Amino acid sequence: MKIEGGREAKIFEAWLGSFNDPNMFKIAHLSYGCNPGARLSGNILEDERVWGVVEWGIGYQSPTFKGKVGHASSHTDGICLYPTVIGDGEKVIERGEFIHPELVDLAKKLKSGAKG
Repeated sequence: MKIEGGREAKIFEAWLGSFNDPNMFKIAHLSYGCNPGARLSGNILEDERVWGVVEWGIGYQSPTFKGKVGHASSHTDGICLYPTVIGDGEKVIERGEFIHPELVDLAKKLKSGAKG
């Protein structure tokens, strides 16, 4: 994994490297926020559900995921606000809004049913 950015990116890369474990640089899971009622709170269990975010889990991967990363020295999660997600050459999310034609109507229904 390549980590790019400013000062914070260098600090994060050094922290991951401090584990001396190559699995700390592997993506363990991704979550796409689909709950219009969730609010960014600092609690990762709610934050990863905030409408339109992408949450990245890096490092240790629980066996329940049945993935290939497996054991790592630690695990960390990060939230991307207002992401743009492109899959197979098609935009799925743009600046935190679901725009793929197969998701637009569902997104509208979910957001209109949200309690504020």
